[in-house]
Amino acid sequence: MWRDSESDQDFLNFTELAEQVAMLATNRSLLPISIGVFGTWGTGKSTVLSLVERKLSQAAEPPIVIKFDAWLYQGFDDAKAALMEVVAERLLKEAKENEGLSEKVKSVETARAESSVKGSRRLRKWGVVSGVMKGLSTRKTKS
Repeated sequence: MWRDSESDQDFLNFTELAEQVAMLATNRSLLPISIGVFGTWGTGKSTVLSLVERKLSQAAEPPIVIKFDAWLYQGFDDAKAALMEVVAERLLKEAKENEGLSEKVKSVETARAESSVKGSRRLRKWGVVSGVMKGLSTRKTKS
């Protein structure tokens, strides 16, 4: 029986698929985009993701790849908070290492804040209450 672990070698001929996924993920006219990889146990999902990551790393402007293994967080009460924390931690790390990224984040945050104020006024007008998720670092596990 074969072991269930990702491979750096393409034994299942997924290179072409990985190239297509990488092309989609880096096509600015398609952004934002969500790409799902589905399959039963042992069909090569992890290998495809590894091949895609390798292809993305070769891009002229390689995107930030954030790995999130949902199995590691299955005991958490709020998987969304765990995902958000993983994404936030990685983006903060990247921003510290990349001055240009920090400036982009600041400009996006400024634009988002301005948009949010206008949106909040509309939400209040319609009687909708908006909330902010707090305490991403306070994860609870089931006993």
